[in-house]
Amino acid sequence: MRRRRARRERADAEVVAHLRNHERDGDEAELAAARAAEARRDRIAPLPPARPTRMGDRMHALEHRVGAYYAVPFTAVWPRLWLAATEADRREIRTAAGAFEASTRLCGWGLLYAGLACATGWWPTLVAGAVVVLAAWWLGRERLFALADLADAVVDLRLRSVARAVGIPVPPGPVAPATWRELDLVLRRRR
Repeated sequence: MRRRRARRERADAEVVAHLRNHERDGDEAELAAARAAEARRDRIAPLPPARPTRMGDRMHALEHRVGAYYAVPFTAVWPRLWLAATEADRREIRTAAGAFEASTRLCGWGLLYAGLACATGWWPTLVAGAVVVLAAWWLGRERLFALADLADAVVDLRLRSVARAVGIPVPPGPVAPATWRELDLVLRRRR
């Protein structure tokens, strides 16, 4: 985690340097470089790493963004979002969750291969197990990132529906933070 944190800090410093150069000179190339550096930084971790894995950091970033932007805890609002989601939304989430689950099953098979290698002493199964575990880990990470992006999108698209369903009027256009705080109070009363 320390190495990831240090890598992210270096990437963040690069973003800040490009943005300062853009503000000072007005150079559009610096702005484009800052956006590219932001993308590299966010691939390392959307927020400063606080979890042991990139997958944990990505899920933490989802919870943080929803809490910071909407002032509503993700874990409190997700069951209601699921009910407010359209069937197409649910299908996309189920597909992404199924893909992530498949990668965890694949990892389990890789671990079984490694266990077989330890039990039998036949080294090719250890190699096969290691390859399968590494592939499952890489696939699982990418699939979890896709799942988190979809959950994030459902929050953005359906949170107004949840607020309306519990009796909070939400006007079209930008929503005042007080509206989301009111939704948080309603959700907390129901727990």
